[in-house]
Order: sequence, then structure tokens, then C-alpha cells
Amino acid sequence: RLIGDNNDGNASPIERRDGIAGAGAEPHEGWVGNVVRVVDDRAVPIEKYGQVVIIAATLNGKTPAKFVVDTGASHTMISNAMAKELNINISQNQRTIPFQTANGVIQAPLTSIESITVGGMEIKNLTAAIHDAIPDPNVSGLLGLNFLTHFKMDIDPQKAVLHLEKK
Repeated sequence: RLIGDNNDGNASPIERRDGIAGAGAEPHEGWVGNVVRVVDDRAVPIEKYGQVVIIAATLNGKTPAKFVVDTGASHTMISNAMAKELNINISQNQRTIPFQTANGVIQAPLTSIESITVGGMEIKNLTAAIHDAIPDPNVSGLLGLNFLTHFKMDIDPQKAVLHLEKK
């Protein structure tokens, strides 16, 4: 994403379309323009319900899912329904670990997700717990710190976006 000056003193994004920045070509030696910097980050649309932030993700390159962004969760969790949709046999997952939840300590089986992609940012072979942490059937689980710590992250509630930048 290119950040430029829109001639009113404020930085503004210059949209890329098919490798073209704004109306001009990509910056190159001798290029004249108001480009300030190139950053590797993504603005991901969010749904906000009170203090709960929900984002869209893609699991294993093809399965759409919605996750609650939970900076208090050590691991990402997927629901039993999502595990079934991903053809994960829960009975084969013998390894469990304890998790502290609002309702007490639970033992949840672990699995490995091939990939989780959020806003084009992908993490491969992510360990996830299988547990119905969210009662809403439209939400597939919690996006925890084992995903989030790969990125610098901030939420812009006015624009309803989550910014992710690779560390």
C-alpha cells in the first residue's frame, strides 16, 4: 500500500490497481511524486458488537470463517462444527491442554490448521484448540495470540478496520 500526500497536508492511501499506483507508474529511480513510504500491512474490515471484534478469515485456503479477535486467548480456538467442516476427526485428537475460560478450566483437544488467512496475511500450520467457546453458530471460534503475535496490530473503530502488519 502506498501512502501519499493528498495536497492538504494529510497522508492518504494511494490505491494500487493492477500494479499501478494512482494515475502514475510504480515508483522508480527518477520518479517524481508525493509517495512517502511503502508499507506491508492490511486493513481488515471488522464487525464490532460492544467490545467484541469479529473478523473474516479463510481456513486451509478455502473455508470461510468468522473469528472473535481475542488478545487474552493464548491459542486460536475453532468450534466443533468448524472442526467437522474441516474434516478433523476430534476422536483422533488425544492430546488436550487446559484452558482457563470465563466458566472455569476446560480440557480442549489440539489440532493443526494447515493455514489461516486474514486480509491476505497467512500463517501456516497453526495449532488450534477445538472447543465451542462462542455460543453464536455464525462465529467459528477465537483468533488467539498464537496467530496475532506474528503481526503488529491495531483497531480503528471509526473506520471499522483491523490493521495487521507483519513483524
